[in-house]
Amino acid sequence: MVMRVYLGIMVALAAWAVAILKFNAVRRNVRRTRDQRVFGLWLFSLCFALSLTHLIRPFHVCFDAFFGLNNLSWLMAYVYLALGIYFLSFAGWLLHQCESRHWPLLVLICTLGLLLALFVTGICRSPEWPDHNAPRNDFDLLFMVVFYLYAIIVGAVPVSGLYKTYRREQSISTRLRFFVGFLAGVMAISFFVAKSAYILYAYFYPASGILQYLLALSMFFMGTSGLLAVAAFLPGGLYRDIPEALFLWRRLMALRDLKVVEDRLNCLCPPVVVDDSTWWERVRNINFFTYRSVIAILDGQRTLSAVLLSVGPSPWSGQDRRPQGQTPVRAPGGEWDEGVLREAIYVRDSLQGAMEERDFEGLVAFYRDAGRRLQARGRLCAEEDATWRLLLL
Repeated sequence: MVMRVYLGIMVALAAWAVAILKFNAVRRNVRRTRDQRVFGLWLFSLCFALSLTHLIRPFHVCFDAFFGLNNLSWLMAYVYLALGIYFLSFAGWLLHQCESRHWPLLVLICTLGLLLALFVTGICRSPEWPDHNAPRNDFDLLFMVVFYLYAIIVGAVPVSGLYKTYRREQSISTRLRFFVGFLAGVMAISFFVAKSAYILYAYFYPASGILQYLLALSMFFMGTSGLLAVAAFLPGGLYRDIPEALFLWRRLMALRDLKVVEDRLNCLCPPVVVDDSTWWERVRNINFFTYRSVIAILDGQRTLSAVLLSVGPSPWSGQDRRPQGQTPVRAPGGEWDEGVLREAIYVRDSLQGAMEERDFEGLVAFYRDAGRRLQARGRLCAEEDATWRLLLL
């Protein structure tokens, strides 16, 4: 119980922070462009914060005691959330320039009328009930079912709109924001579906063992949707920084795989470029070091291919790998170094096909795959024994 109160307070404070911080930006935007979509989104954030506040148990009790009406805070939480869902759906209709956008308003008016009628006739006359998880009587059941059905039906409008916008948007940061909003909407609808199943089971089958799982699932969906809804309203600079951080991480992982290929080539052939950079230098100039690593791999690949062309027939393959008329180069003592030669041939064969890539990103992806294969296979010979030994064969 205490954990639920603390979690509700944290989510409500985060929602209020978003609503307050966005107020000045929304006011400037509406004054300058008169964009009703932005104002509708801010009204949703405000109603969402108010609804979460009324769901906090201590505030619920104090609010009802102040006005002298039992369960009034419960009604206000549903009213604010119903209004927030409508404002969000209205912004979605404006975003997609739909003409038939009046039915959510009619559904909202009917829903609020039914909620008020049920509250006056039954809910306010019942004892104070801050938890309101399972319905106690028919009024509670109808009160909750009416609101949840409204939330599922009207809430599907902005969720579908967010998904369509996410698919259509080209900017990565904007796509990420819409995707977070879409996930928040999916979690919210999942909460209403799970909570509807819970109250129906609790009313008709109060001894069912599935009730505890449905309640835990609905609480998970509620907390996740609240946090994601707050995250969807975070400043735009953060959504621009996240793709950049992900791009940097992908580049670092690519450079790690490229270093595997580069080190394996340096083990077999003398390196053309000696890399003595630090990790921080690579992070600060990741594109340059990625480009330099690819160049080093290309040079090492050509050197390795040229060396293998001068190597004579391998006793374990029975194939002559040198050009016709070229004198084979023997290892000291007249014997092949089989382990080094096996590894060199495997490395060379793993890198074949790189020249078919016509762009830099394709070349990086090819060498990354080769690096993973080489890393998974391991070395056939120790590095200190293999370094540059092919040139000594």
